[in-house]
Amino acid sequence: MLINKFYEINSCDDVELNIKRESKLEYRITFDDSKDL
Repeated sequence: MLINKFYEINSCDDVELNIKRESKLEYRITFDDSKDL
């Protein structure tokens, strides 16, 4: 069966572009749990 997981992680500021980020980044992963990793 396919498993979908969603995580929110803290982002960091972009020093080169001088952008301050306060929002979280969304991280998604999908995998088939019936198969070996």
